[in-house]
Formats: sequence, structure tokens, C-alpha cells
Amino acid sequence: MSVSMFTDADRIVVMDLEATCDDRGTVPKHEMEIIEIGAVLLEPECFSVISEHQSFVRPGRHPTLTAFCTQLTTISQADVDAAPRFPEVVIAFKKWMYAHSS
Repeated sequence: MSVSMFTDADRIVVMDLEATCDDRGTVPKHEMEIIEIGAVLLEPECFSVISEHQSFVRPGRHPTLTAFCTQLTTISQADVDAAPRFPEVVIAFKKWMYAHSS
């Protein structure tokens, strides 16, 4: 990837999402829910980290994580049980983004 393709960008956001899952079909793909949002804000010229954001998300449709999911993601049931719901996480994410806007 060429740095020149980002020269017009003020910031770059790299996101990583984790979702509910199962290897036995108990969580259909169309019912998967985000259970973690991670993001890093970078300077486009040198890719240095400006800020990081991370939040677990409490799932509603399938609130109990499968053993497959916890093993795959290393996210525990306690992590999601204590987490806010998706709308609250989105609000916090937006606040983080706006705090670093130029």
C-alpha cells in the first residue's frame, strides 16, 4: 500500500470488529452481532498512532457466547455481560472520533 494514496486524508481509521459466532450453526450468519469494536486512529503520512478506542458490546439476540466464540475471540461472557448495548457503544465511538477531528 502506498502512503501517497493517503496524502489527502487528515486521519486514517482502522477498525476491527468481533461478532457472535458458532461452528455448529446455533448462531446463523444473519443473526451474528458485534461484541467488540476496536479502532486505531493513524496519521496518514507515517501511520503513527494518534489514539485507540476499544469497547465490548452486549449482544441481545444471542446473549450467551458459545464456547467456540470465546475460544476464537478470547472475549469472555463476563466481558459482554458488563458491556453496554450497541447504541451506547456507537455514541461513545462517535464521541471518540469527534474528539480527534481536525
